[in-house]
Amino acid sequence: MILRCFIPAKLSRHCLLLLPTAALLSVSCVHTKSAYEQSQADAIYNVLAANLALHEGNRQQAIEHYVQALEETSDAELIRQMVRLAFEEQDYELAQRAVERWARKEPENFPVKQLLAVIYLSTNQADKAVAVAEDLKAQQQAEPVFMEIAAYGLPVMDETVLDNLSVLVRHFPDDAMAHYAYAMTAVRIGRYDVAISIADRILEIAPDLAAGYEVKAYALERNGQIKESADVAADALNRFPNKFNIRKLYARLLYQLRRYQAAYPQLRIVYMAEPDSPDILQMLGEASVETGRITEALNYFQQLEDFPGFNLRAAYLQAYAYFEHKNFDRAHSLLQGIPPASGALFEKAQLLTARIYLELSMEDTAVEQFINARKVTQDRELRIVFYLAQGEVLNGAQRYTEAYELYTQALEEYADHHAFRRLRAYVAGKSGHLELMEKDVLYLLRQDASDVDALNMIGYFFADLNVRLEEANDYIQRAYDLSPEDPRIIDSLGWVKFRLNDLPGAEALIRKAAEMYPDPEIFGHLVEILRAQNRHVEAQRQLDSARKTFPDDEYLRTLDNL
Repeated sequence: MILRCFIPAKLSRHCLLLLPTAALLSVSCVHTKSAYEQSQADAIYNVLAANLALHEGNRQQAIEHYVQALEETSDAELIRQMVRLAFEEQDYELAQRAVERWARKEPENFPVKQLLAVIYLSTNQADKAVAVAEDLKAQQQAEPVFMEIAAYGLPVMDETVLDNLSVLVRHFPDDAMAHYAYAMTAVRIGRYDVAISIADRILEIAPDLAAGYEVKAYALERNGQIKESADVAADALNRFPNKFNIRKLYARLLYQLRRYQAAYPQLRIVYMAEPDSPDILQMLGEASVETGRITEALNYFQQLEDFPGFNLRAAYLQAYAYFEHKNFDRAHSLLQGIPPASGALFEKAQLLTARIYLELSMEDTAVEQFINARKVTQDRELRIVFYLAQGEVLNGAQRYTEAYELYTQALEEYADHHAFRRLRAYVAGKSGHLELMEKDVLYLLRQDASDVDALNMIGYFFADLNVRLEEANDYIQRAYDLSPEDPRIIDSLGWVKFRLNDLPGAEALIRKAAEMYPDPEIFGHLVEILRAQNRHVEAQRQLDSARKTFPDDEYLRTLDNL
């Protein structure tokens, strides 16, 4: 908040200590007062009355008393306190009146003028803000205003404020710091496109200003353009190697991109400067795990235990490190101490526990893990996650009948959750129950006729089982028309063309799908199409290459060598 530099430390609006001791004494004195003293006493009375009105919930009466106090007092301390109270009440009209009076009393007080500019920007009075900023700029005092806005924002943050700041930057077209305040405000209200554009303008005005790079990288990150943000941060760090904030931003971006080898040394530098940051400790610990520094990672995660509220997270992260180190007993022990009430951490603990069981080839125990997890929580989202995770275990083990029963149970509990119906249709198709698959798919298509996944699913299963091929072609063609660049759908269309004996058309489609999305099933389809054209040498070469890339794929194993 911008007031932090301009207003004294916050006091409770109900506290009589907000009044100077001398002022309190003046209320109790009974000697004859001068006009000045009487005015001050009246001001004090009105401030006390305003505080009492606020305490009783009578906001309007409080404002009236504050306004009256402003008319009577000439005491700068009282005015400062009323400004603070006005901001606490978010009454910017009263704050404006108080600051204007303060500015009249102390016309050379630059912090007061700076605060006045902020008030005008926050209350849709751009012209007045420009006039004050112009005066400040003439005396080289405008930059603190722009810096404060950039660092802490304005009391009001909305599109109107952004419009006011646009007036300001148009008035100061070559002031990089005014543009910086504008760009940071745009970031705060979610106008990342504006922020990126203004950041580019800052770099034109002042290419040697680190703030321009920083705000652009930050806006790109918030806009979901993590790689582009990291590129900007990397450029900035090359130019400004001593700018700690840029290094910290770059380290975080590398971490988000999972570029752990590059992130680790950057995070180490940040950690040395900020050893008491739990977020940095966590990122550095995870980067250490991913780069094989398990002992080091455990040390970082154990340090997290020193921060209030981080004990459970520290336990989970240590378990994660032990899991990666194949110390499953220690990992399992730590995970058992994470209770259902921890919400997202409980979810992660259950998923990691199941992974331990799967690593130990204990599929049934992993399934039981999710059944028990659902028993101890009534949280809707957690229960859905555990249903989905259990289904994934069953599907991975090709236990499709059990998976079908699981999704049926889930649909009884969450009938509106289409993911369960889609998955039930899938496992029905995988187990050859086309009538059950078709029933669920047609239900989904009644809900949304443009559901490309449903269209592709029914068409592909018909084609794969070599039944109802004209219908299959129609379904997949509809999906293709809706999503012509989806490699899964291109593969399905190629596969149904193969079943319909259009081998050149099938080959062209399958090759296109393989280029877009290298997948063992797509390569397997290509092998079968080439064999159907008696191109056995090329087919074998494709099969050998695919098996080298995907050595554990079951479908490729079923395709015999020549």
